[in-house]
Amino acid sequence: MSRPMEEDTNGKTEEEEFNTGPLSVLMMSVKNNTQVLINCRNNRKLLGRVRAFDRHCNMVLENVREMWTEVPKTGKGKKKALPVNRDRFISKMFLREEIPSLTMSLKSSLAEMGERGRGIPKICRCGEAVVMNTSKTVKNPGRLFHSCPFGRDGDWYHTFKWTDVSMYEELEDLIDKVDNLEGASITLQKGVNTCEAEIETLTMETRVCEAVVEKEIREFKIQLRSLKNMVVFALVMLFFFKFMY
Repeated sequence: MSRPMEEDTNGKTEEEEFNTGPLSVLMMSVKNNTQVLINCRNNRKLLGRVRAFDRHCNMVLENVREMWTEVPKTGKGKKKALPVNRDRFISKMFLREEIPSLTMSLKSSLAEMGERGRGIPKICRCGEAVVMNTSKTVKNPGRLFHSCPFGRDGDWYHTFKWTDVSMYEELEDLIDKVDNLEGASITLQKGVNTCEAEIETLTMETRVCEAVVEKEIREFKIQLRSLKNMVVFALVMLFFFKFMY
């Protein structure tokens, strides 16, 4: 009797891992055909689409871009070379969890990192932070630009954007925001004016109602006074006839 209950519990636990646990990112990637960024133990990164996986993080990936940084070797006595960013494209890849150099630590999906947009970029599509540099080329000497460590001018994938273009877009967006605020302010002012007009109308109607009520009260007082006089006259006549007869 206990074995079916254990199997049912294990099934629910595995389902929770795929739907709400860390594996849910892989599940969403398979369902929505989105990309995921995977950090390797050897400081390499893989950006690709997950086609299949299991609970042990064995994965079948497609359209994979592998990215890494390496330092070129130099001879003795020579100055140490600067790190160079490299990448390569792999159409299909199978990752095995038991291979130490390829044991993955899932970082985040591409949808959570954001796409290229207007203004100054912050994060590249590959997950790297965008930094500002100065161009040293003959064509654009001293021109500032924001780029991913893997990016370059004309790269369709990694972020590369001239800073003056980004600033121009920032100013355009700021002007649009100011225009929107001015439009909202005008609309709000119109609403305030409408409310003030309605208040004035209600005030006039209140004054008219007060005047009508005051008139009716005066007429009621006059009628009450006339009725009082008639009652007094009737009492006087009653006493008069009583004493006379």
